[in-house]
Amino acid sequence: MDGLSNVLDAVMGSGAPVRRVLFVSSTAVYGDAGGDWIDESTTPDPGGFSGRIIREAEDLLVSRLDGTGITPVVLRLGGIYGPGRTRLIDQVRGGSAVIPAEPRFTNRIHRDDAAAAIVHLCTMDPVPAPVYLGVDNEPAEMGEVLRFLAAELGLPSRRRACPKGAGRAASPPAAATNAAATHCCGAPDSNSPTRASGRDTGTFSPEWAYGTPKAAPLPPPRSFE
Repeated sequence: MDGLSNVLDAVMGSGAPVRRVLFVSSTAVYGDAGGDWIDESTTPDPGGFSGRIIREAEDLLVSRLDGTGITPVVLRLGGIYGPGRTRLIDQVRGGSAVIPAEPRFTNRIHRDDAAAAIVHLCTMDPVPAPVYLGVDNEPAEMGEVLRFLAAELGLPSRRRACPKGAGRAASPPAAATNAAATHCCGAPDSNSPTRASGRDTGTFSPEWAYGTPKAAPLPPPRSFE
């Protein structure tokens, strides 16, 4: 909040002919949408601390620029992937990646697409809309993402035993997604999720983890449309 306030103070005190200020936000402001579809018209409902702070920053941007002639623009990005963003890759490499027991949809955007969106919104001639969502064309189911990474890394899968007494643990909220709980002993097999219903109606197989990688290629950049 202080950083944004300082930027706005500098902008309005400079006397420069600034047309707009773009705030790079996050889809975390939507909290857990339970697997439902969202768009720019969806009312934010942040559930976590970071989502609430980001939402407050959005409100600060709009209120501070009201009546100044400067257009506030909010770009809510999904989870960023690409070069330098290796958290999930590292988890798959290290064997700590866990496929959720129920389908968990996540929203993501490639680093280069995010950068292109920022440049586009800052330089476009028409007046931008107040809010944009910066995500890939389709949501990604977490289990599919982890399986894709394992295949790209050339990793063999192996069964991992469930620790005695372990049960269900809540997953952290992620970008306006369903944030379903993971299950220590019950990851779905590759054919079981029913995406339309948002539930896994198939049988469960023991949790899968991954072994030592052969290589670590990254997917090619996606173009911003």
